[in-house]
Amino acid sequence: MRQGAVRTAVMTALITTAVVASTAGAADASGDGRPQSYTNVANFCEDVQNELANVRRNAIDFNALQYDEDDTASPTSGFGYRAFRSSYNKEVDANDLSVHQMNIDNPDGSVSQVMCKTKLRERLITYPGLHKAFKGEEAACQDVARTIVKRAKSGSGRNRARVVVDPTEYDEFGGIGWTPLGYQTIVTDAAGTVHVRSHGLLTPSDPMTQISDAFVDLINASFGLTLPYGTTYQDIINMGALSSKVLGTHYCTLPTVAAVRQAMGL
Repeated sequence: MRQGAVRTAVMTALITTAVVASTAGAADASGDGRPQSYTNVANFCEDVQNELANVRRNAIDFNALQYDEDDTASPTSGFGYRAFRSSYNKEVDANDLSVHQMNIDNPDGSVSQVMCKTKLRERLITYPGLHKAFKGEEAACQDVARTIVKRAKSGSGRNRARVVVDPTEYDEFGGIGWTPLGYQTIVTDAAGTVHVRSHGLLTPSDPMTQISDAFVDLINASFGLTLPYGTTYQDIINMGALSSKVLGTHYCTLPTVAAVRQAMGL
């Protein structure tokens, strides 16, 4: 198989993104005084980045790059879903700390869920001047989901449904969960319990990290290769199938506050 085809296919399997947006509920603050409102869709993934990396209040000024769910709306703009899947977080510098965000809309135009690409705390902390910007260890997508549920409950109205936050479904391979409509972030079971779900993908910062044997099997079967067990991310980078810029990224897909409130009957 040609190297270009391998590059495209492997990047599609490895890279994609996710997370949450929010359009309702009042803003409030986390325990350390840092706002985590999830109520402003324009900077929702900035809130997600702050919570995942456990950033101290006002320590880092992130910028959310917006993508359009519908490629046909502007197919050459470079900001459609395909561009979102293949995008990488820019290298960290003092003036541009970008995250990537794509909103998934309901038929009425409201936002139901958001996909975010953020940087791992272990990646951010290595840059000069940022080592004191963090309060604790890396959080998980379900931690963000819990905050979103808290915001949903803090709004007006009385909760009519039991709500639980399910553990994040982290996926080494990418796949259906990384398509705009391929993952349901809110599911109501037969008992009427609302399950708030999250899909995640985490790529380590260390290029010498080995990919799993299962992933090696998948790549070999999909592309007719003979990669050995013990293949590392650096090996894939050396093949030209992956950019080093994807290392140290943390992706989440989550529902909006408004979507959670609607599921709760508020």
